[in-house]
Amino acid sequence: MDEMFVEFFDAIDDLSDNEMEGTSGMGLGLVIPKLKTDGHLGAREISAHYNVPLPALQQLKVDFPECPPAELARFLARKSVSGDAQKAGKLIASYLEWRKGIAKWPQPPSDLPNPFRFNGFARDGSRLLLLLPCTIDIGFKPELYCQTLVRNLDVEVERADTLRFTVLLDCRPHLALGYDAKPVWRLWSHISAMAKIFQSYFPERLQRFVIYPAGDLEMGAFRMFKGLLSTETVKRVRLLYSKLGYAAAAPPPELLEILDVAEIRRENKVFFTGLEPDV
Repeated sequence: MDEMFVEFFDAIDDLSDNEMEGTSGMGLGLVIPKLKTDGHLGAREISAHYNVPLPALQQLKVDFPECPPAELARFLARKSVSGDAQKAGKLIASYLEWRKGIAKWPQPPSDLPNPFRFNGFARDGSRLLLLLPCTIDIGFKPELYCQTLVRNLDVEVERADTLRFTVLLDCRPHLALGYDAKPVWRLWSHISAMAKIFQSYFPERLQRFVIYPAGDLEMGAFRMFKGLLSTETVKRVRLLYSKLGYAAAAPPPELLEILDVAEIRRENKVFFTGLEPDV
Protein backbone atom coordinates (compact mmCIF):
# COMPACT_ATOMS: atom_id res chain seq x y z
CA MET A 1 0.00 0.00 0.00
CA ASP A 2 2.72 2.47 0.89
CA GLU A 3 4.63 1.86 -2.35
CA MET A 4 1.49 2.37 -4.44
CA PHE A 5 0.63 5.55 -2.54
CA VAL A 6 4.05 7.07 -3.16
CA GLU A 7 4.04 5.93 -6.79
CA PHE A 8 0.70 7.66 -7.35
CA PHE A 9 1.91 11.04 -6.14
CA ASP A 10 5.39 10.68 -7.60
CA ALA A 11 3.71 10.51 -10.98
CA ILE A 12 2.82 14.20 -10.68
CA ASP A 13 6.10 15.28 -9.09
CA ASP A 14 8.10 16.90 -11.87
CA LEU A 15 7.47 20.63 -11.68
CA SER A 16 10.35 23.03 -11.24
CA ASP A 17 11.06 24.52 -7.82
CA ASN A 18 10.67 28.11 -9.00
CA GLU A 19 7.08 27.39 -10.03
CA MET A 20 6.11 26.70 -6.45
CA GLU A 21 7.54 29.82 -4.84
CA GLY A 22 4.93 31.69 -2.87
CA THR A 23 2.54 28.76 -2.57
CA SER A 24 0.97 27.59 0.65
CA GLY A 25 0.86 24.13 2.14
CA MET A 26 -2.83 23.91 1.23
CA GLY A 27 -2.05 23.81 -2.47
CA LEU A 28 -3.68 27.16 -3.22
CA GLY A 29 -0.64 28.90 -4.68
CA LEU A 30 -1.03 31.34 -7.54
CA VAL A 31 0.01 30.43 -11.03
CA ILE A 32 1.59 32.53 -13.71
CA PRO A 33 -1.53 33.43 -15.73
CA LYS A 34 -1.93 32.36 -19.32
CA LEU A 35 -0.57 35.05 -21.62
CA LYS A 36 -3.24 36.64 -23.79
CA THR A 37 -1.08 36.62 -26.93
CA ASP A 38 0.81 33.38 -26.41
CA GLY A 39 1.10 32.48 -30.07
CA HIS A 40 2.71 35.82 -30.96
CA LEU A 41 5.27 36.09 -28.18
CA GLY A 42 8.95 35.98 -28.97
CA ALA A 43 11.70 34.04 -27.23
CA ARG A 44 12.53 36.88 -24.83
CA GLU A 45 8.99 37.12 -23.44
CA ILE A 46 8.65 33.36 -23.17
CA SER A 47 12.01 32.94 -21.41
CA ALA A 48 10.95 35.54 -18.83
CA HIS A 49 7.56 33.90 -18.41
CA TYR A 50 9.06 30.49 -17.61
CA ASN A 51 12.19 31.91 -15.96
CA VAL A 52 14.56 30.00 -18.26
CA PRO A 53 17.82 31.25 -19.86
CA LEU A 54 17.20 33.13 -23.10
CA PRO A 55 20.39 31.81 -24.82
CA ALA A 56 19.33 28.24 -24.08
CA LEU A 57 15.87 28.87 -25.51
CA GLN A 58 17.34 30.51 -28.61
CA GLN A 59 19.66 27.55 -29.16
CA LEU A 60 16.78 25.10 -28.88
CA LYS A 61 14.77 27.14 -31.37
CA VAL A 62 17.63 26.70 -33.86
CA ASP A 63 17.81 22.97 -33.16
CA PHE A 64 14.03 22.44 -33.19
CA PRO A 65 12.53 25.14 -35.44
CA GLU A 66 9.20 23.30 -35.65
CA CYS A 67 8.57 23.78 -31.91
CA PRO A 68 6.97 26.99 -30.59
CA PRO A 69 9.04 28.86 -27.97
CA ALA A 70 6.61 28.06 -25.14
CA GLU A 71 6.95 24.34 -25.77
CA LEU A 72 10.74 24.52 -25.73
CA ALA A 73 10.69 26.66 -22.59
CA ARG A 74 8.53 24.12 -20.76
CA PHE A 75 11.17 21.45 -21.27
CA LEU A 76 13.90 23.86 -20.16
CA ALA A 77 11.92 24.61 -17.01
CA ARG A 78 11.65 20.98 -15.96
CA LYS A 79 13.25 20.30 -12.62
CA SER A 80 15.53 17.63 -14.09
CA VAL A 81 16.74 20.03 -16.80
CA SER A 82 17.14 23.32 -14.88
CA GLY A 83 17.71 25.43 -17.98
CA ASP A 84 20.34 23.20 -19.60
CA ALA A 85 19.80 23.25 -23.38
CA GLN A 86 21.62 19.96 -23.93
CA LYS A 87 19.49 18.09 -21.40
CA ALA A 88 16.33 19.68 -22.72
CA GLY A 89 17.32 18.82 -26.29
CA LYS A 90 17.43 15.12 -25.54
CA LEU A 91 13.96 15.22 -24.01
CA ILE A 92 12.55 17.29 -26.86
CA ALA A 93 13.96 14.92 -29.48
CA SER A 94 12.32 12.01 -27.70
CA TYR A 95 9.10 13.97 -27.38
CA LEU A 96 8.96 14.81 -31.08
CA GLU A 97 9.64 11.21 -32.04
CA TRP A 98 6.84 10.18 -29.70
CA ARG A 99 4.49 12.69 -31.32
CA LYS A 100 5.06 11.11 -34.72
CA GLY A 101 3.54 7.92 -33.41
CA ILE A 102 0.28 9.51 -32.27
CA ALA A 103 -1.24 9.37 -35.77
CA LYS A 104 -0.49 5.64 -35.89
CA TRP A 105 -2.33 4.83 -32.69
CA PRO A 106 -5.41 2.68 -33.27
CA GLN A 107 -8.77 4.26 -32.73
CA PRO A 108 -10.02 3.69 -29.17
CA PRO A 109 -12.67 1.00 -28.66
CA SER A 110 -16.18 2.41 -29.03
CA ASP A 111 -17.04 1.30 -25.49
CA LEU A 112 -13.96 2.81 -23.84
CA PRO A 113 -15.24 5.23 -21.16
CA ASN A 114 -13.66 8.68 -21.20
CA PRO A 115 -12.81 9.71 -17.61
CA PHE A 116 -11.80 13.27 -18.56
CA ARG A 117 -14.05 16.34 -18.67
CA PHE A 118 -12.68 19.72 -19.72
CA ASN A 119 -14.20 22.85 -18.22
CA GLY A 120 -13.44 26.55 -17.99
CA PHE A 121 -10.89 28.21 -15.74
CA ALA A 122 -10.09 28.08 -12.04
CA ARG A 123 -9.96 31.26 -9.99
CA ASP A 124 -6.18 31.44 -10.45
CA GLY A 125 -6.39 31.28 -14.25
CA SER A 126 -5.49 27.61 -14.71
CA ARG A 127 -7.73 25.37 -16.82
CA LEU A 128 -10.10 22.96 -15.04
CA LEU A 129 -9.82 19.28 -15.95
CA LEU A 130 -12.20 16.92 -14.18
CA LEU A 131 -11.05 13.30 -13.74
CA LEU A 132 -13.71 10.70 -12.87
CA PRO A 133 -12.10 7.45 -11.69
CA CYS A 134 -15.51 5.81 -11.35
CA THR A 135 -15.78 5.73 -15.15
CA ILE A 136 -12.52 3.80 -15.58
CA ASP A 137 -13.01 0.22 -16.71
CA ILE A 138 -9.96 -1.73 -15.55
CA GLY A 139 -10.75 -4.25 -18.27
CA PHE A 140 -9.06 -1.78 -20.62
CA LYS A 141 -5.30 -1.32 -20.31
CA PRO A 142 -3.89 1.94 -18.90
CA GLU A 143 -2.26 2.59 -22.30
CA LEU A 144 -5.67 3.15 -23.90
CA TYR A 145 -6.60 5.75 -21.30
CA CYS A 146 -3.23 7.47 -21.74
CA GLN A 147 -3.82 7.72 -25.48
CA THR A 148 -7.27 9.18 -24.88
CA LEU A 149 -5.80 11.81 -22.57
CA VAL A 150 -3.14 12.78 -25.11
CA ARG A 151 -5.65 13.09 -27.93
CA ASN A 152 -7.93 15.25 -25.80
CA LEU A 153 -5.10 17.54 -24.70
CA ASP A 154 -3.94 17.95 -28.30
CA VAL A 155 -7.41 19.15 -29.25
CA GLU A 156 -8.02 21.39 -26.24
CA VAL A 157 -4.57 22.94 -25.73
CA GLU A 158 -2.34 24.77 -28.18
CA ARG A 159 1.32 23.79 -28.04
CA ALA A 160 2.24 27.47 -28.34
CA ASP A 161 0.36 28.71 -25.28
CA THR A 162 1.29 28.85 -21.59
CA LEU A 163 -1.82 27.25 -20.13
CA ARG A 164 -1.67 25.21 -16.92
CA PHE A 165 -4.22 22.84 -15.41
CA THR A 166 -5.96 22.31 -12.12
CA VAL A 167 -6.94 18.63 -12.12
CA LEU A 168 -10.04 17.82 -10.06
CA LEU A 169 -10.25 14.17 -9.07
CA ASP A 170 -13.79 13.30 -7.98
CA CYS A 171 -13.69 10.06 -5.98
CA ARG A 172 -17.46 9.51 -5.90
CA PRO A 173 -19.23 6.66 -7.74
CA HIS A 174 -22.12 8.59 -9.43
CA LEU A 175 -24.46 5.63 -9.25
CA ALA A 176 -27.36 7.55 -10.80
CA LEU A 177 -25.32 7.82 -13.99
CA GLY A 178 -24.47 4.13 -14.00
CA TYR A 179 -20.97 4.37 -12.52
CA ASP A 180 -20.28 2.03 -9.61
CA ALA A 181 -18.11 2.85 -6.61
CA LYS A 182 -14.42 2.60 -7.46
CA PRO A 183 -12.32 4.33 -4.78
CA VAL A 184 -9.40 6.06 -6.42
CA TRP A 185 -6.89 4.08 -4.34
CA ARG A 186 -7.90 0.90 -6.22
CA LEU A 187 -7.01 2.34 -9.61
CA TRP A 188 -3.29 2.95 -9.07
CA SER A 189 -1.97 1.60 -12.35
CA HIS A 190 -4.41 3.51 -14.54
CA ILE A 191 -4.32 6.89 -12.82
CA SER A 192 -0.57 6.90 -12.19
CA ALA A 193 0.07 5.95 -15.84
CA MET A 194 -2.03 8.90 -17.00
CA ALA A 195 -0.31 11.23 -14.55
CA LYS A 196 3.12 10.10 -15.76
CA ILE A 197 2.37 10.64 -19.43
CA PHE A 198 0.90 14.05 -18.59
CA GLN A 199 4.12 15.10 -16.87
CA SER A 200 6.47 13.45 -19.36
CA TYR A 201 5.01 14.91 -22.54
CA PHE A 202 3.12 17.93 -21.24
CA PRO A 203 5.66 19.34 -18.74
CA GLU A 204 4.93 22.52 -16.79
CA ARG A 205 1.22 22.12 -17.46
CA LEU A 206 0.08 20.94 -14.02
CA GLN A 207 -0.63 23.60 -11.43
CA ARG A 208 -2.25 21.46 -8.75
CA PHE A 209 -4.10 18.22 -8.07
CA VAL A 210 -7.31 18.38 -6.01
CA ILE A 211 -8.79 15.14 -4.62
CA TYR A 212 -12.31 15.10 -3.19
CA PRO A 213 -14.29 14.12 -1.24
CA ALA A 214 -11.59 12.55 0.94
CA GLY A 215 -12.79 10.63 3.98
CA ASP A 216 -10.97 9.73 7.18
CA LEU A 217 -9.16 6.83 5.46
CA GLU A 218 -7.76 8.97 2.65
CA MET A 219 -6.86 11.87 4.93
CA GLY A 220 -5.14 9.52 7.34
CA ALA A 221 -3.20 7.82 4.56
CA PHE A 222 -2.04 11.15 3.18
CA ARG A 223 -0.86 12.35 6.60
CA MET A 224 0.94 9.06 7.14
CA PHE A 225 2.82 9.01 3.86
CA LYS A 226 3.30 12.68 2.99
CA GLY A 227 6.65 12.57 4.79
CA LEU A 228 7.82 10.26 1.99
CA LEU A 229 6.79 12.76 -0.70
CA SER A 230 8.72 15.75 -1.98
CA THR A 231 7.87 19.20 -0.68
CA GLU A 232 6.75 20.22 -4.17
CA THR A 233 4.26 17.35 -4.34
CA VAL A 234 2.80 18.08 -0.92
CA LYS A 235 2.33 21.73 -1.89
CA ARG A 236 0.69 20.82 -5.16
CA VAL A 237 -1.81 18.25 -3.82
CA ARG A 238 -4.91 19.21 -1.87
CA LEU A 239 -7.40 16.78 -0.32
CA LEU A 240 -10.86 18.20 0.40
CA TYR A 241 -12.36 16.45 3.42
CA SER A 242 -15.85 15.01 3.76
CA LYS A 243 -16.99 12.89 6.69
CA LEU A 244 -18.74 10.51 4.28
CA GLY A 245 -15.73 10.17 2.02
CA TYR A 246 -16.52 9.06 -1.51
CA ALA A 247 -20.12 8.36 -0.41
CA ALA A 248 -20.77 12.11 -0.07
CA ALA A 249 -23.72 13.35 -2.11
CA ALA A 250 -22.06 16.62 -3.13
CA PRO A 251 -18.55 18.00 -3.58
CA PRO A 252 -17.08 19.68 -0.48
CA PRO A 253 -17.96 23.41 -0.34
CA GLU A 254 -14.22 24.21 -0.14
CA LEU A 255 -14.14 23.49 -3.87
CA LEU A 256 -15.65 26.95 -4.35
CA GLU A 257 -12.34 28.41 -3.18
CA ILE A 258 -10.84 26.94 -6.34
CA LEU A 259 -13.55 27.43 -8.94
CA ASP A 260 -16.66 29.38 -9.84
CA VAL A 261 -19.51 27.06 -10.84
CA ALA A 262 -20.12 29.31 -13.85
CA GLU A 263 -16.90 27.86 -15.29
CA ILE A 264 -18.35 24.34 -15.38
CA ARG A 265 -19.51 23.25 -18.82
CA ARG A 266 -23.21 22.49 -19.08
CA GLU A 267 -22.66 18.81 -19.86
CA ASN A 268 -20.54 18.44 -16.71
CA LYS A 269 -22.80 20.22 -14.20
CA VAL A 270 -24.30 16.90 -13.11
CA PHE A 271 -20.97 16.03 -11.47
CA PHE A 272 -21.14 19.20 -9.34
CA THR A 273 -24.73 18.86 -8.13
CA GLY A 274 -25.06 20.23 -4.59
CA LEU A 275 -22.17 22.65 -4.92
CA GLU A 276 -23.84 25.97 -4.27
CA PRO A 277 -22.69 28.90 -6.40
CA ASP A 278 -21.29 32.06 -4.87
CA VAL A 279 -23.90 34.59 -3.78
